[in-house]
Amino acid sequence: MQGRFKQFEPAWFVSHFTERMCNSTLLAGAELHSEGIVNHLGRTDATASAAWDWADKASGKYEPQGPETNSSATILGSYPYAFCSRSRIATGEVLLVAANGDELRGVVAGGEVYELGYRTPGDGQEQFLEVEITGGSGRFASANGFFVIHSIAKFDRSLASCEILPGGSIRF
Repeated sequence: MQGRFKQFEPAWFVSHFTERMCNSTLLAGAELHSEGIVNHLGRTDATASAAWDWADKASGKYEPQGPETNSSATILGSYPYAFCSRSRIATGEVLLVAANGDELRGVVAGGEVYELGYRTPGDGQEQFLEVEITGGSGRFASANGFFVIHSIAKFDRSLASCEILPGGSIRF
């Protein structure tokens, strides 16, 4: 399974700076929407929700492409996670909807986040979101498998890239 997304828009975002003020943790999270082309699905709408812990440094399983700073985080693999600083819940759910309406569903199983520094440290982020496929609808009703969503975002919106990395698999 492989694909590229044109752009992605955040539905919501919670910073670890605001979350730390209400519960002393360094958790952050977001929900993103995108559209693109994915093998086996064609034109695809995508939604993903996840949370990550800046106090838990990434293991280094993935190699960032952007200008990495020394700050990294581990993506949570247990959901839902309710933020105290905003009334948002990271569900850990991923939904891909093909042009014909067939859905492919997954859950976030883990991953890594890296702080990027284009002009200043922290002005971007690179994520590797590990997704376990849990089924779907239509031809994907009994689907299973695994894939990794890789995204790079510069927070001034001058750069955004999102793709499903080669090497994942889908069985349906």
